[in-house]
Amino acid sequence: MTTIRQYFIQRLQTYKNQLYYKQIAYLRPWQNHLELQKVEFTFVKQMQFLILQSQVINQQRKKSQNQQTFYKFKSLITSHRKRLIDSFQRAEIATNVL
Repeated sequence: MTTIRQYFIQRLQTYKNQLYYKQIAYLRPWQNHLELQKVEFTFVKQMQFLILQSQVINQQRKKSQNQQTFYKFKSLITSHRKRLIDSFQRAEIATNVL
């Protein structure tokens, strides 16, 4: 499974390797050159969308990691509180017995 970063690197490498865009721009008339620029523009828009999507995914990951650490600390605090309550109850029972 490829990561998002690897996917971006692969996409950029394929885009760089496709030099025929520039060759076609020199060989074809101006109208075809404009069509080619439209294709390049849509590619750039797709890349921007993918980058934004990866940023959203990373933010969601961070949020879920923060929630996990919060719940871990919450469970630690509740278990520690239960231990304190138990120790106070034992101390109270011990003082009542004396």
